[in-house]
Amino acid sequence: MLIDLLNNTCDVYSLTTTQTPMGSLKKTYTLRIDDMKCAFSMRAGGEVVRFGKATENYNYVFYCEYNTTNSAIEETDKITYDGRDFEVKSIYNASGRNNHLEILAEELK
Repeated sequence: MLIDLLNNTCDVYSLTTTQTPMGSLKKTYTLRIDDMKCAFSMRAGGEVVRFGKATENYNYVFYCEYNTTNSAIEETDKITYDGRDFEVKSIYNASGRNNHLEILAEELK
């Protein structure tokens, strides 16, 4: 069963955006889930050209148990795993069976 393969942990942070008195936006992350059990895998990679500059782009997948806490993860959240930060891009309830979640993320640099 997939739950037996969740041998890592990560932290999930929710994003709050506020406007400063000068009119700019300030992003603040607050801890949503501490030590979420997960499995981590690279899904795809390649070179992407943005604004005339070629950069390496890799997508990663976090697998976690489906439960009330984990199902509250949003696409604006950030995941910290092994000292690295990842931006959540999409969340899938695989097969719609509420067994586990697949969270597609991109590493923040």
